Amino acid sequence: RAGAGLTWHAQCRSQRHMATAAVPMSDSPLARERPELQVRLCGSSAKVTLQPDEGIDALRARVAGAFGLTVPFDIVGPEGTPLCTDDDAARASAKAVQELSVNAGEDALLDLERAQQESGALRWALLRQIIADMRTKMAEMAIAISEGQRRSAVLDQQLLGERNAREAVGGILKAEIAELREQLALESHKTRQEAQAAVSAASAEAVARIEAVAAAQSSALQQAETGLREALQTESSSRHREADETLRCFQEVRAMVAAEAELRSKALKDAEEARAALSKDIAARSEEHSKLEAGMADADAAL
Repeated sequence: RAGAGLTWHAQCRSQRHMATAAVPMSDSPLARERPELQVRLCGSSAKVTLQPDEGIDALRARVAGAFGLTVPFDIVGPEGTPLCTDDDAARASAKAVQELSVNAGEDALLDLERAQQESGALRWALLRQIIADMRTKMAEMAIAISEGQRRSAVLDQQLLGERNAREAVGGILKAEIAELREQLALESHKTRQEAQAAVSAASAEAVARIEAVAAAQSSALQQAETGLREALQTESSSRHREADETLRCFQEVRAMVAAEAELRSKALKDAEEARAALSKDIAARSEEHSKLEAGMADADAAL
């Protein structure tokens, strides 16, 4: 057992897989909200969480799970006193930073060493499996690379053949393009000459038509101008006669208006004179009436 304990102690210094296995649990967001306790066992350390409503049993279970212990053990506080009750566990979790230690016997050390050995065997098996998978993948990659090289060689040959075919086709196309260019130049020159001749003939015909239309329009305009001048002279004579007749009528109306104005002025003057005489008569009668009223008032007073 002493030899096994030394072997385990050597392995504890080189490998800390138990402590690292417990770290991801404490690094989760839920664990950050819980109080964490640092627990050490023979150079190995692990972080465990403890809820406020949990006690010493929950703490023992988490420590046993962190280190893989299956035998009884004691948890010792920083003061060196073992944690035996739920109150001890609550006081340990209430402090900000705590480092607890595990006090276990040789059976616990043997369990821990056995767990280390099993973990090492599992790691070696996993490593062998990874190496075998890598070899398989490398062989597949080598096959794929050789297949790719073969395909690349085939594609290079095809590309070379296509390039030669394109060069041949390009030469043929260049010759055809040169021939078509010459034909196009000849046809363009011929078409240009025909178009110029057609344009010249059309221009001469259009000029002749324009001259004929201009002559016809000029003759028609001259005839229309002569007719308009005669009509204008007739209209002017008629308007002169109408103007003389209108002037005579206007003079007659003016004389009648003047006579009417003179008659009305005379009648207005007579009316003014009659109004003045009537006013005098009214004033005289009013005076007589006043005198009569005064006489009657004096007569009444005398009676």
